[in-house]
Amino acid sequence: KSLEEALSWQKDQPEELPPRLTLAAVYFQRKQYREARDILKETAAAHPEELSPQLGEVTAVCAMGEYPTAVGLYQKLRETFPENADLRHHFARFLVTCPDDLVRDSAQGLRIMRQLPETENSFDRTETLACALADSGAMEEARRMLKEFTDRLGPSVRPSLRRRLAILQRSFESNQPLREKWPFAVIDDSRFSHVP
Repeated sequence: KSLEEALSWQKDQPEELPPRLTLAAVYFQRKQYREARDILKETAAAHPEELSPQLGEVTAVCAMGEYPTAVGLYQKLRETFPENADLRHHFARFLVTCPDDLVRDSAQGLRIMRQLPETENSFDRTETLACALADSGAMEEARRMLKEFTDRLGPSVRPSLRRRLAILQRSFESNQPLREKWPFAVIDDSRFSHVP
């Protein structure tokens, strides 16, 4: 039903950004990554000034397991949006959590994270920095950072974020740096079910 609605909305407003992004999101939820990539690629071409469809295209390429292609797309985006902190963060996350050993580059990812402005200590930024440290071999520092961050969180933090931190903590306690099919994917905690 959601696919039918999204296709109808996109057909009614073929040039508009929101219907296209919604359709891509529905394809992603259905694990139809090639279809998501195709609509995002078309959308990126139609809206070259917008970063979101272009990042979405890279994410879909990652979901398809085409990590070397993703590197090339990231490089083009960095030339187009050189000062965009969200893009730099996304690329750093890719570099430190990519499951492809030939593509992953924890040193570069850590360098990018340390160069990002510290104007906000967001959940995602702290999590990515901890992942970069863990993948660079500084597992103890990553554990400590995550614990300090978790301890500072108040009771109003969303349960999904708290759960994500707990999964990441278990990963680090197992001496396993995080691997994601695409940047900021839902963490699969099945690998750590044996860890208390």
